[in-house]
Amino acid sequence: MKKVPILLKGNAIKLARSQPNAAFAHGCNCFNTMGKGMAVEVRTTCPEMYQADLQTRKGDRNKLGTFTMAKIGNDNQCGFNLYSQFTYWDTKDMFSPKDFKSGIANIIKHCTATGIKHLYLPYIGCGLANYNAASFEQAVSNIYDGWQDMCSKSGINPDAIPQIYFVEYRK
Repeated sequence: MKKVPILLKGNAIKLARSQPNAAFAHGCNCFNTMGKGMAVEVRTTCPEMYQADLQTRKGDRNKLGTFTMAKIGNDNQCGFNLYSQFTYWDTKDMFSPKDFKSGIANIIKHCTATGIKHLYLPYIGCGLANYNAASFEQAVSNIYDGWQDMCSKSGINPDAIPQIYFVEYRK
């Protein structure tokens, strides 16, 4: 039976830290700022993730669709910086749905390969970057569904695929 994303209200960082083999992702711009939105909380509560971001080249458009990650706990818990937007100031060059989708697909693959069982996704891009919540849910659901089909055809144990949670933000 295929897994479907589960909707939760909460804090993706706290949820990922509350159990072993868990992760969260948040959207990043390509300028290493983490100065607004959820990124501020990531920068202050997960300094390892900010340091991982700082290891990348500031203003590099090639980061779009990729991610950096860092441990956020001692029990196979991590956080992903998903480079889903180029700028934070130009609404015409901000959120990239194509790169968001590519990055999410790579994060799901990484979680499957590394034993992450729970992946908490706040509504990436749906705040300051003006992405649409329905589009976010549809994109992630389609990628998740396709990944499960591919894993099934490849003989990958379905238990290896993480459960995805859409997280409506609450502090």
